[in-house]
Amino acid sequence: MKNEVSSRVGLFVEIKHPEDTEKVVKAIHEAKAEKWTTVISFYEEVLKDLNLYKGLVYSKPLGKILEAKEISCQLVLPKYYLVLKKLMLLPIVWDYML
Repeated sequence: MKNEVSSRVGLFVEIKHPEDTEKVVKAIHEAKAEKWTTVISFYEEVLKDLNLYKGLVYSKPLGKILEAKEISCQLVLPKYYLVLKKLMLLPIVWDYML
């Protein structure tokens, strides 16, 4: 089955507890899912040494873009309301939503 989906899907796996990192990474490698799985977490220490696609999740204003860049993340994932606040400041969004 993994060969059937490997080029057709992407998977986000969130590590919510740092102590689970080793088990999660092992499972990704065993499934040979490295090319289509991105590990995401709020914890920078979890992502810092991973050699997989990774993304930093954050929920506080001002963001974590610089921190994500420092630990070589390919993605930053802000909490939805942070993005929504910024979008509401753009007049074009209001036109589109009406």
